[in-house]
Amino acid sequence: MLKNKKAKGTLFEHRVRDFFERRGCFVIRQASSAFPDLIVITPNEELRILINFPSSIAFSFRNNILCIECKVAGKISGEEVRGLKNLKNLNSNIRTFRAYPLGSAYSVQDGNICLDEVE
Repeated sequence: MLKNKKAKGTLFEHRVRDFFERRGCFVIRQASSAFPDLIVITPNEELRILINFPSSIAFSFRNNILCIECKVAGKISGEEVRGLKNLKNLNSNIRTFRAYPLGSAYSVQDGNICLDEVE
C-alpha cells in the first residue's frame, strides 16, 4: 500500500498515461507537480473512448491535444479549472479534462478511469 498522497497521485497519473498510450496516443507526463499533469496528442485517425461512469459517454478525438489534470480524490481547485480553461482558449484543438479513479487508485484499469471535460 502506498504511504503518501504524492505516491498515490503519481501511480494514478501513470495509469492514465498508460490508458492513452495503449490507444496510440503520444503522452507527456509532467513531473514535479507541473500543470497540467498530462499532455496527450491524439493520432490522426479517429480515436473513440467510451466512459461508463457516471453515464455512458463516448469521447471522439482526432488531431487533438488533451490537457489532463489527474486527481485521486476527484476534486479540482478553482485555480486549476481557470488554468485548464485558459489552455483551451489558446487553440481550438486543445481539449481539457479532469481524470479521477472510480474506486481505488491502486486498481485503476481501463474501465474505471473517469474523465470529465472542463469547458
